[in-house]
Amino acid sequence: MAQTAGLIQKLSVIPLSNTSLACFWVGPHPTSTELFFILRPGSDSASFGAFKNSMVDALTAAYVTRQEVTLSHGDGSAEIDSLRLEPS
Repeated sequence: MAQTAGLIQKLSVIPLSNTSLACFWVGPHPTSTELFFILRPGSDSASFGAFKNSMVDALTAAYVTRQEVTLSHGDGSAEIDSLRLEPS
C-alpha cells in the first residue's frame, strides 16, 4: 500500500450514468501534482457507497480549508482506498 501526502490543488466531481467519479490533484504546488480518484459505481453496496461519499466529503473540506491530506492507494494505482487528514 502506497501513501501520498500533500495539499489538494484541484478537484472535480463527474456524475456519469450509474457511476460517479471524483478526481483530486494532490501536490505541493498547482503545477506539481498527482491525480487520484474515487470511483463509485452503482453496484457498490449502500454502506460502501456511503464510505466513498464520506471520503469525497472529507477531501472536499480539506481542499476548501487548505488542509494537508495523506492518501492511501495501491502500488501503481491512483484509486484512493483511505485517507488521513493532517493537523493544521
